[in-house]
Amino acid sequence: MFGRHNRFKSRIEIERNVLSIVNKTYSNINPLEGLTHASIAKWATQMDNSKLYILLFEISNMSSLHNDCSRDIFSEEEMDLKVGLYEKIDSLHNFISKLG
Repeated sequence: MFGRHNRFKSRIEIERNVLSIVNKTYSNINPLEGLTHASIAKWATQMDNSKLYILLFEISNMSSLHNDCSRDIFSEEEMDLKVGLYEKIDSLHNFISKLG
């Protein structure tokens, strides 16, 4: 149970971080409301930036895998995924900072 609680908190932290990065930069359009594929696809119709769209989908997929409780037995894979996820978020931040 403790692992699920930590994953939930991590998922919320990741989502808030990504939404903050994106919505601060793109304050002139409707905000990105979440990291589901549907939310990203809906938000992306307002703009034409396929690299950002792909990066957000990758973060969404990695976040979902990171929060999948069935992965508990693969602790090394879990750490690799978490590191990769935070690297992807750093890439998002760097990509968006170059736009502004």
